[in-house]
Amino acid sequence: YLGGLPEAKMHCSVMGREALQAAIEYYHGIKPEQKKMLEGRIVCECFGVTEKEIRDAVKINHLTSVEDVTNYTKAGGACGKCHDEIRTIIKQVFLEAEAEAKKESESTPFDIMTNIQKIQRITEFLDTKVRPTLLRDGGDLELVDLDNNIIFIKLTGACQNCIGAASTMKDFIEKKIKVELSPKLKVKEI
Repeated sequence: YLGGLPEAKMHCSVMGREALQAAIEYYHGIKPEQKKMLEGRIVCECFGVTEKEIRDAVKINHLTSVEDVTNYTKAGGACGKCHDEIRTIIKQVFLEAEAEAKKESESTPFDIMTNIQKIQRITEFLDTKVRPTLLRDGGDLELVDLDNNIIFIKLTGACQNCIGAASTMKDFIEKKIKVELSPKLKVKEI
């Protein structure tokens, strides 16, 4: 809304985000030392910034330099020993993003089908590759619609009120669909 923050004020917003994150983690019973262990290897020893924190900041904010990373995470803001590693992480994140964009831009046989053919193929796929697994746990699903590569699905039976429904949609159904039909497809629950 503001069109971004001035670089001089970026550190203030980072501290605010960290405070909010710490409050949420405290609410969930996660201690700071547990969080660092969960997040992985520390890149900036001076400020205790992990590789995951740097990767996330680069991805979300499209950071391109060590100075940008320092403004958002404090990493590299003291001794400077981690600058080369931060540059490497930035390159890796952009290479991964380029590879993902290239993968999504490639056409598959599915992409050139008509909508009716796509719906028939999705229905067949759900009936043979997904539904049997859900039925074993007392659940089921229903294909509701297909709109611009977004498949709208309604979970039914035991899946409808399951606390793992979101995980089932993204980690099971969507991943299978992306691999077997088209990487451009996304799944949304109705």
